[in-house]
Amino acid sequence: MEDKTTQDDEITAIKSIYEEEDIFAFDEEKRTGKFFVKIIPLNETIPFNVNLPDEKLELKVFNLPPILLEFKLPDNYPSVNPPDFKLSSRWLNNSNLGKLCQKLDELWEQNSQIPILFTWISFLNDEIFDYLSIDQQNLIIENDNSIKTDARAFVETCSSKLLINYDTDQQEIKFNKSYFQCFVCFCDKLGKDCLKFNKCNHVFCNDCMRGYFESLIFDGNVKKLNCPQEKCESQALPSQVLSLVGEEIFKRYDSLLLKDALNNMLDIVYCPRANCQCAVIPEDTTLCRCPDCKNVFCALCRQTYHGIEPCKITSHELKEIVEIYKNGDAEAREKLVLKYGERRIKQAVEETSSMNLIESTSKKCPQCRSWMQKLDGCNKMTCSKCNCYFCWLCLDQLSKADPYSHYNRENSKCFEKLFEGVYQNDREAANENHFNQDQESDEDDEDEDDEDEFEDEHIIFELLDRL
Repeated sequence: MEDKTTQDDEITAIKSIYEEEDIFAFDEEKRTGKFFVKIIPLNETIPFNVNLPDEKLELKVFNLPPILLEFKLPDNYPSVNPPDFKLSSRWLNNSNLGKLCQKLDELWEQNSQIPILFTWISFLNDEIFDYLSIDQQNLIIENDNSIKTDARAFVETCSSKLLINYDTDQQEIKFNKSYFQCFVCFCDKLGKDCLKFNKCNHVFCNDCMRGYFESLIFDGNVKKLNCPQEKCESQALPSQVLSLVGEEIFKRYDSLLLKDALNNMLDIVYCPRANCQCAVIPEDTTLCRCPDCKNVFCALCRQTYHGIEPCKITSHELKEIVEIYKNGDAEAREKLVLKYGERRIKQAVEETSSMNLIESTSKKCPQCRSWMQKLDGCNKMTCSKCNCYFCWLCLDQLSKADPYSHYNRENSKCFEKLFEGVYQNDREAANENHFNQDQESDEDDEDEDDEDEFEDEHIIFELLDRL
């Protein structure tokens, strides 16, 4: 009866020490128990360096699978006999496990008739690396086919996958039980209420990250779900995104990711019909047949298939095409030529240049929107198409009865500006004439310049008439 009371006291004490770690279990009726000896580095910041010769692999882990101590308490423990026990491990070989069994026997002999379980557990927790002379930075784990040196030692199989999975699980458990300060709201939160980016290990609370992720997903920025820390490029895992935003928003995130991936594939285009948008693989350079709605369209312009005819250029696309053609690289130019044809691209460049020239030297009538050019005279203009009076400076329509009052009223924005710019233009013209006189030595070149100038003016006025 006294032995049982001593056993109960010992079990109660061990449970109170390790109750939060879930590593000790005891069956009151059978008087049997298990203790999982956790194996962590002596310096928790330096991982184990594990060598797996069978897999020709090296890896670093912060947690090794535990050594399992199974025991049974006899009725006459601790007054006469020690507990019956056996040791199991996935990373120790038969020889080392046998040495540990012998050490436990020695500890009992040194402390006979005294409860020994806690002494055994303390030794296994704190001293096995020194006792077995194992280098934590060169830990070799391989299949052990040697003969057992002790019947109580059991070696179980081990693999890199098992080691990595166990280490990941243990680090997650430790993270969930620790406190962290969120880098966004600066509140201290338990790890289980936080998200840690794997590559950078920056930690943020779930509430801040949920709002951050949802905002990016709704805006379509699914490739930017990275760490909010400044200059950090670590990406959130899809599993982390799902755990925060829920299934409905995650479906949008997943579909946008898929669409972005397909967009980066050169041989994928989308059906232009708004209610379809199915991904289509072109049958040749331009021909596409949508498998869902049976729409046949051009892979380049997304319009109805037009055979070998070049794609049509819309007015909205014209300036953008010219800009790409002028400033883009050779590959970009080649794509434009393939899509619209070289002749049409060059024509677009010429038309855009002419329009730019018109816009830089002309203004639109405020009433009929016709292009007008001011050659000389004051700033009171008369439209040649609709006879509207307007101010060349501010483009306001002027009174038919007294158009010059616009320049005479003190509260007018063009007060006393009727001839503004006129004299400046005269001085510029005089300077230009003086410069031309200095160049008269080469009559042939001058004639060619005059012809070019006449031709440019002819083009401008011809375009003005067309507009």
